[in-house]
Amino acid sequence: MTASWDILGSEARLPAADEERPGSYRWQYFDAISDDGRSALVVIFFVGSVFSPYYAERLAAGEQPSPREHVAVNLALYRRHQRPLWVFSEYGRHRLVETSRGQSIGDSHFERSEDGSIALHVDDRRVAFGTRVRANIVFRPLAPPLAARDVHLGGEEHGWRCPMPRARVDARIGDELFSGLGYHDTNFGAQPPAQMLRSWSWGRVHGADSTRVFFDSLTRDGRRSHLVFDTALGRSAAVLPPAPVRPSLSSWLLPMPRRFDCGADASGARLHLRAARTLETSPFYTRFLASFPSRGGEPGDVGMAEHLDFACLDQPLVRAMIRLRMARPERGEFGVIP
Repeated sequence: MTASWDILGSEARLPAADEERPGSYRWQYFDAISDDGRSALVVIFFVGSVFSPYYAERLAAGEQPSPREHVAVNLALYRRHQRPLWVFSEYGRHRLVETSRGQSIGDSHFERSEDGSIALHVDDRRVAFGTRVRANIVFRPLAPPLAARDVHLGGEEHGWRCPMPRARVDARIGDELFSGLGYHDTNFGAQPPAQMLRSWSWGRVHGADSTRVFFDSLTRDGRRSHLVFDTALGRSAAVLPPAPVRPSLSSWLLPMPRRFDCGADASGARLHLRAARTLETSPFYTRFLASFPSRGGEPGDVGMAEHLDFACLDQPLVRAMIRLRMARPERGEFGVIP
């Protein structure tokens, strides 16, 4: 029987005054890695899509768009040696419905149950191909919320909560079945992230009996903050010197940290992770499976991680490239690159 925790009460919401504030955003993030390690999935529901070039350009032009005018659904299924299944569709205000238990965008939705589980249903179009994609995914919590109150990232304007740090995930995506361990968090803010943040790295890993989540954020004025949350060890914070970066052709010249800091072990020694398998890469973003060290510093479990350069994302050329990988079904636009 699934234990019941107050998942609903730990969901993040912007203050009522910011729900319509131009530049504000909220996203609900879900991910999972299959038990056999061969597949990974990510689902995100956006209100005020931070990756929308259309939202960003309206803000840059001095308009005052509501975040509800730019909502989006993203589904990515990664399988070894196969092209990812990629859905990233943006909709207008009239395709957003929110209730006390969930959210609907376009024909996709998610809903929380009394027992703490969350059921997601994605019904949308694959980018470039325009073919229908249907997925039913259930997240069942295996641990209580990791951060039931707002955690600020790089400033008071940007926050995070983690209602479900560890979950059992079962899914049917088209004709494929998927089972594994998953994770769910929410991010929100009252202004575009690029106004405050230069970049951030994030990662999560499920150990045998605990889950660790880290944030490594760099603000526009050069302050680097590091936060670690562990279901077994609690929360820790550190201020670190800026990390050296290394652009490379393999990462679209994205300034990537040479190594990723994921906190300290019991002795206080810093732990670092390495990218084990790249899932997604672009001029502003990389998502990868990462090999995390064990408590003793030896090779440990594999988790999900990402590096996002907000300064690159804010460039007009990058916005133009994002258009190629997203769809606006209501306009008959399905993108170019799957």
